[in-house]
Amino acid sequence: MRVPISVLFLVIISPVVWSQSKLLSVHVWDVSERALRRAAEKSVLLKGRAEANLPALVLEKEAGLAVPSWFNEDAYKEAKEVVYSALSVMSSVGDYYSPRGIRPKSGLLLHKILQDIKSRADCYQNNQANCGEKRFQVYSTHDLLILSLLESLGLRTSVLGENTAPEFMATLIIETWIMEGKPSVKVFYRKYPRDYAPQEVTSLVRNCPWDKDVCPVELFTSCCSEFTTSDAKAECYGTSPEISTHNWEMNPLAWIFVAVSVVLLLFSIILVYLVIRFKNRSKFTMKVDH
Repeated sequence: MRVPISVLFLVIISPVVWSQSKLLSVHVWDVSERALRRAAEKSVLLKGRAEANLPALVLEKEAGLAVPSWFNEDAYKEAKEVVYSALSVMSSVGDYYSPRGIRPKSGLLLHKILQDIKSRADCYQNNQANCGEKRFQVYSTHDLLILSLLESLGLRTSVLGENTAPEFMATLIIETWIMEGKPSVKVFYRKYPRDYAPQEVTSLVRNCPWDKDVCPVELFTSCCSEFTTSDAKAECYGTSPEISTHNWEMNPLAWIFVAVSVVLLLFSIILVYLVIRFKNRSKFTMKVDH
């Protein structure tokens, strides 16, 4: 008997915004704009075109809208490579692959997904009540997060290719089932909005059996420990800011700096004292001579 117990959708509602505004670029979008500019400068046809908002032009061309005359088919193909290159820097995938860099992006979400699947499966196996609540979950996200999430699951190159960013409205679907009394997971990926039949990619997930269309929950939930985190702030700061500000330690170089500073301070005090004393003595001598 097969019983679905949960379905999870992760949908790219909008791609990462690449702002041309100087006000915004100073803060939120500075990294993405800088990454895009650097990627464009390495290209052949798009050098100096980063300010043209290449991701928007890609979407407009794909939608059949009017684009500048210079944005021909060759420029379009190169723009997609430029966008991927910039995204790969930001999401720590591909040539910039780094589990440590991935964790702050998608690690917390992946941790929540895996914990939710595990707890739901345990609930059914232990015959607990109210296991059927919240069977359907949907997360709207960006291509940046989908890239790092696909990399974490081991699916990126299989579903996207080597140097390709996910398309607008791409969707990752994770289903949890009870099959023959055992909790299992099925994973699907939909590349385009017009794909009515998502691609089944369960066997491509890390740890999952390559010759089966389902993955046991215990294998699926143990697939990606190096890419998950329960504390995104700790991934950025090493420890939470509150702890790090109180548990700091002086290293030898710092002690040397403090010692030199103290010596210089004492020397300055003595020097000021001698100068003042010399001036006072000079005034007294001048009065006596007079």
